[in-house]
Amino acid sequence: MRWIRPAGLLVAVLVVSSLFLPLPSRAELVALGEAFEVASTSIAPPPVDPGPFGFVERSQPSVVALPNGFAIAWTEEVYANEVRLSSLIEGRIVSPSGNLGLRFSSPGIHESQRVFGPILSSLPNGRFLLTAAQDREQAKDLWIQSWSAAAVGSTPKAVENPQLSVYNDLPSASAVGGRSALAWLEAFQGDAPPPRIPPEYLPPKNLTFKVLTLGQGSTTPVASVRLEPGLPEDRTLGFRPAVSIDRAGRFFVVWPENYGLFAQRFKPTGVAFGPRFEIAHSAVGGVALARAADGSMVVAWAEAAAGGAEGVRVVLARYTAAGKLVGTPRALGNFPGFTKPVLALDATNNTTSANFALVWIDGERLRAQHLGADLAPRGAAVERALAPSEFGTAAGVSIGAALRKGELLVTWAGDMPDGFCPTNPIVAQRWSLR
Repeated sequence: MRWIRPAGLLVAVLVVSSLFLPLPSRAELVALGEAFEVASTSIAPPPVDPGPFGFVERSQPSVVALPNGFAIAWTEEVYANEVRLSSLIEGRIVSPSGNLGLRFSSPGIHESQRVFGPILSSLPNGRFLLTAAQDREQAKDLWIQSWSAAAVGSTPKAVENPQLSVYNDLPSASAVGGRSALAWLEAFQGDAPPPRIPPEYLPPKNLTFKVLTLGQGSTTPVASVRLEPGLPEDRTLGFRPAVSIDRAGRFFVVWPENYGLFAQRFKPTGVAFGPRFEIAHSAVGGVALARAADGSMVVAWAEAAAGGAEGVRVVLARYTAAGKLVGTPRALGNFPGFTKPVLALDATNNTTSANFALVWIDGERLRAQHLGADLAPRGAAVERALAPSEFGTAAGVSIGAALRKGELLVTWAGDMPDGFCPTNPIVAQRWSLR
């Protein structure tokens, strides 16, 4: 069994305690209670006795706003003697006040294979869509599964016909009015032997971005788009493409090309609507995208910090529904990093002055910033320490965030406790943007 380290326990207590410190009075993000565990910490054998050095690791949480609260999903993996015994998507419905509701769980389309990066998006009548990637022998498949308001899932199905040596990963999703769009990275690895290279770090010539739209309130494909990025050989791709869809089925895609970012609008049929255009000449880190009620798009990305300074400069810009830049891009400031960003729009606010919240991994911390309709910061940012994968087994550190009626819910993976057969929690906290 795993040994106990008293010193490590002291540090863990100090870190966890810091999660509950009161926010500065000048911050407009006001905490609605303390952080709470959506999936609890435990020090006990999992359902299958893992034997020596066993543990359960939860990671990669995602969240979506629903009419009656939120849905949160994450990956949950059981290990024994450094061998993974199982890999599932687990989830929980959470009420607007933070009370825990129904559970849901999915093994995906290949029960014995590892799942990655669940992404949640909304469907009509309190339903929601789960998208995730999953290993397969010499391949990785993307799959989708719809869930009812009562957390009853349909049969999961592959997004595309499986192909050997093709790895689909890093999905992003958008949904509004029952219409959904998915964007992801497709990598062709060829005959490269294991251990496999993570798809986002393969040579650029091996990478393609794909977009798929789904029918009204369904998982039936409607339009498919393939984007061949022009990436230089010395650029590694550390982030996914982003997509946004409107109620008419038109969609807007942002993807990395050359050293920067490009975007293009598409008709519901998948035919390009107007020329592609450059958003940023230089971009590093992640990219986030959200659509306001008036059809305008807000894009957030990171550039290298000016003057050779360390870290990155986070930038935001708004584009009209026709793809025209509104005003000039606004720099939010310099930060250690800009990874796995989420640009959350309050979908329950149907005015053009809707608020945004930008949440991202800033080095080793989670950072959340309230933004007004002019994209200027509202009050001080909220910061929280993030726990890396203690055993190096998680596929990556991720966060989830969603806005609902002026309230922001953020979720992340908590620290692995010291003890025998430990299980780390999935933690969430609510803030008000009022």
